[in-house]
Amino acid sequence: MSVDSKENIERFVQFQGGIRSTLKMLEEGTISDINIRDSSYNDGTALMYQAYHGTVESMESLLAHKPPALPNLQDRDGNTALHRAVWSGDNPAKVRLLLDYGADKTIRDSDGRTALDCARYWNRPECIKVLESYTPKPRG
Repeated sequence: MSVDSKENIERFVQFQGGIRSTLKMLEEGTISDINIRDSSYNDGTALMYQAYHGTVESMESLLAHKPPALPNLQDRDGNTALHRAVWSGDNPAKVRLLLDYGADKTIRDSDGRTALDCARYWNRPECIKVLESYTPKPRG
């Protein structure tokens, strides 16, 4: 992919260049918004992408950044990073991390499903367990 326009640079960094490149370009001011959306990814954000394809560490890098990636943003179909972490089904730690950073498990997608509904539908027992038993950590 060519990175000769602002839009292409943003897309390349978020979805091809990885987390280190994203954070570096944010620091340098090449891109200004960690929550920028990619129209070719259903208006998803880098956090949504990492929730499905990435690692817990890559997600935490985005969530801990100042300013942080916002876990409750919704894509064109109403899905949040939490919905996408459940779909991936590969790591319930992703679900827990998003909840620790304020993900709202009551948000519904355009079909009216919460992340827990999706976990049940996709048969993600470990994610169901986390979503049903999660209690927020005390902030101090």
